[in-house]
Amino acid sequence: MSELVQLMMNQENILCHILLFFSSLFVCGVIARYGHFTIDLLGRRDDLRAVQASHQAPVPRIGGLVFFFGLVGLVPLSGYLGIDHTYVVQLLLALVPILVIGLAEDLGWPMTPRTRLAAIAASGACMLLAFGYYVPRFGVPLLDPLLTYAPVAGALTIFMASGVVNAFNLVDGLNGFCGFIALSTALALTVVAHQAGLRDISLALTLLIPMMLGFLAFNYPFGKIFLGDAGAYMIGHTLVWIGIAILSLSQDVSPFAILLIFFWPVADTLLAIYRRGVMRASVDRPDRLHFHQLVMRYLEIRLLGRGRRRLANPLATLCLAPLVAAPQVLGALFAFDNQMAAVSTFASAVAFVLAYVVGMHSARVISRRRVCASRAVPSVSPEPAE
Repeated sequence: MSELVQLMMNQENILCHILLFFSSLFVCGVIARYGHFTIDLLGRRDDLRAVQASHQAPVPRIGGLVFFFGLVGLVPLSGYLGIDHTYVVQLLLALVPILVIGLAEDLGWPMTPRTRLAAIAASGACMLLAFGYYVPRFGVPLLDPLLTYAPVAGALTIFMASGVVNAFNLVDGLNGFCGFIALSTALALTVVAHQAGLRDISLALTLLIPMMLGFLAFNYPFGKIFLGDAGAYMIGHTLVWIGIAILSLSQDVSPFAILLIFFWPVADTLLAIYRRGVMRASVDRPDRLHFHQLVMRYLEIRLLGRGRRRLANPLATLCLAPLVAAPQVLGALFAFDNQMAAVSTFASAVAFVLAYVVGMHSARVISRRRVCASRAVPSVSPEPAE
């Protein structure tokens, strides 16, 4: 770990981190100041009526451009960092499909779920062709032989990566929440990459941190700008493919450890698929039953009072941050112990489901009490005039 700190404290690296942070801060400031023009021109006000909405005023959703511009800035800086700039260029090119589709959605041109998934898969295919990285093993002896066939391994890798990318968009529902998940994911992957001796990858991951901090300065706590679909997709895409690269380049890293690092968005998405299946609703139909939405509404109704969503929103992120980080700490801790990483994954899944079930039960109890209280209040009819 001391070597990682020394790597980050290198003079050239420090200057690049500072430059990326202030560049991100500047671009976010411009978006916060002038981003309302995109809302006024394109009429992006339907967000407030969306069933999953968690904010009360229209906000620019083009904050994801900060991440893309930050990667563009890495091209000239890569020489100072000792990183091959062609890797950054290839990543930027692979991001183009999801940038275009996501930005179109953010600016008011609705994209069908099928179109968005196709764009995510296309970006994944570009990464596979450009870098040649794929999931080399599942960490389960009975399933690992499936990945010995290149077409199967490639198809499964794109499928799983696309699911994680979409998951980052689904958890982007609170101020700072997706940004925090991205930040903690990058930190956990940095630790694992450093332990695996992957210097370039660990350094590249640290460069994502100042970009996210600049964004969070405007996104948390009061949501002056949002990542939008484009931002969530690009960040999820970059992080998940870096996780795949770590697995491909180091035979000792446990796949379950990488899964633990991405645990929260993956678990929330799988639970949403199961929930909608039980309710016989379309898998891509939005709802207000994600974990973070339950926590926000509990804080708003039980602790803060109705009409305090502006406070309940960022407070929910603060409450959820330790729950998100816990599996990631386990993933970094057991990165080279596949058995313990698998046990930790199972334990995290059980804890996640139990916590969600308890939360849903509490929500139903609160709802029943409110209905009973409303029925117990006698209606007062006006006195007849004399």
